[in-house]
Formats: sequence, C-alpha cells, structure tokens
Amino acid sequence: MNQLVEGAMQQANEYAQTFLADFWPIMSDANNKVSFDVLEQRKIRLIVHYLFPQLTDWQRSLLVCLFWEHSMLEKLVNAEFQSKELQYRIKCESTIAVIEQKYMELVNGIKESVPFEQLTPLQCVVMKEKFITISFQNAPVS
Repeated sequence: MNQLVEGAMQQANEYAQTFLADFWPIMSDANNKVSFDVLEQRKIRLIVHYLFPQLTDWQRSLLVCLFWEHSMLEKLVNAEFQSKELQYRIKCESTIAVIEQKYMELVNGIKESVPFEQLTPLQCVVMKEKFITISFQNAPVS
C-alpha cells in the first residue's frame, strides 16, 4: 500500500477522532450501539471532508456513500464462506453479486459527478486505493 495514502488516511482519521472527542464527547460511549453508529457515520464524513475539502457537500456525500459501500463489499468478498453449506455459499455469492453491481453503478455515477481534474495527484490515488479498488485478501494462491 502506498505510504502517502496510508499517511493521508491516518491524518484524516486522527483529525476525525480529535474533532469528535472535542465536540461530541457524549457519543464516545462504546457500549451505546446507537451512539457508536452515529459516531462512526460522523467520523466517515469528517474523514471524507478532510481528504477532499474542495468538493461540494453533495459530492462529499456521494463519497461517504461510496466509502460505506466499498467497506461493506470488501468485507463480504474477503469473508470465509468455504466451510459453510452449499446453499449458504450460493446465497452469499448472489448477494455479493447484487452489491457489486450497485457498487459499480455508484462508482460510475461518482466518476461523472466528481471533477477528477480538480483533485490533487494524492487525492486521485486515495480515491482509487481507498474508495474504488476492492482488495481481495482471500484470493487463492496460484
């Protein structure tokens, strides 16, 4: 993974954590499921805002959606289903295919809506590595 991308993501995460700790300290109760979910949503919004400050709120909202879809899809494609029953694996693969299709529609919509020419080279790499490219960690070794 690109060290610059990792550094940018770490800085964005630290920014978001600091902001949330300072402005929403009541939300830091990890035992409160509602608070944790809201806190995570706000954290992702802050990370996207930190990484892409020149975009409009609407464009950043699209990137927040893309980040969530990306995270969900990456977790699903890297989940271990081989030890499960055949029917379960078929259902999981079917669900993943539907999510992949919706994800690609969202990626294409964002490519049309976000002015990539206004992004810095680092922002383009962050977009590609953290928002668009799905990493396959359980890929079979040839």
